[in-house]
Amino acid sequence: MDNPIHIAFCVNDGYVPYMLVTLTSIIDKNQSNEINIHILTDYISPQMQSRIDAVITGSPNANYRIYTIKDERLKGLYLNHWTIYTWYRVLLPEILPIRIHRVLYLDADTLVLGNLQDLFNINMEGKSVAGTTDVYIDGKCNRLEYSKDKGYICAGVLMMNLDYWRDNNLTEGLLSWAKGHNAILRMPDQDTINVICQDTKVILPLKYGIQKCFFIDEQYYHNPKLARELKDCIEQPVIIHFAGSAPWYKEIAFHPFQKDWENYNNRVVPSVKMKYMTKGWARIKMHIWYTLHPHKKDTIISKSEILQRLTDHVI
Repeated sequence: MDNPIHIAFCVNDGYVPYMLVTLTSIIDKNQSNEINIHILTDYISPQMQSRIDAVITGSPNANYRIYTIKDERLKGLYLNHWTIYTWYRVLLPEILPIRIHRVLYLDADTLVLGNLQDLFNINMEGKSVAGTTDVYIDGKCNRLEYSKDKGYICAGVLMMNLDYWRDNNLTEGLLSWAKGHNAILRMPDQDTINVICQDTKVILPLKYGIQKCFFIDEQYYHNPKLARELKDCIEQPVIIHFAGSAPWYKEIAFHPFQKDWENYNNRVVPSVKMKYMTKGWARIKMHIWYTLHPHKKDTIISKSEILQRLTDHVI
């Protein structure tokens, strides 16, 4: 069996069903690894814990532990429309046992379609975090007042070098900086991580955090390096991130890997039911508008269509 891998989630009861889809995909694609799952929460009910048990128990190479967080230390942090759980990930270096040297944090709207061992093997000496580039970084770096040449990563898929965090007291540094800069934050902990780790982060290939927006932004097709990475996203995907395209909401479930999520969802009992974000009259108006303007309706960009578009840009 390959080296143990450690993966963390920060969720409450409401997000456990989505996390179970992610867990099912992790176990399926990493059967030669010892998989250690760490769940940070303020509360998970016995009913939801039994559902986690059902997914993990049938997998001899997987185990999990729940850590109940007291979040008084996080009071006063900027949240925007996020919940306090978004900040839990910065506590991982202090909460996880010292014997754990690195952990992969995943949002609950992710899916794993490849083996993670290569990701855990990347060189992170002197580095704090690793993640894939986010989109529209110019405005974010300008707002946060650091050079865009240093990059801006998405924290929804985040490899954390816990030894570096501990040695440099990074958690305390992040929390202290964030509380003093609420006025410029928009994506709370993600902004803060990018600022504090601007000189110590690793930019990963896109296949380790595949977002829908990669495939609709022309800059990715016309940049030879990014175009090659897009091709790898389709042919050798590792981690899918459904940021802005939650696969369980009918109005926004338009990610190229939507069907892959649905396939794993069907393996979870009970499966997550598709639902609507809009309700009542707002939903009726939405259906009427799309009926009258069918060309405006978002659709899933197929993998074959993406590869066809890349033909002229990838050597």
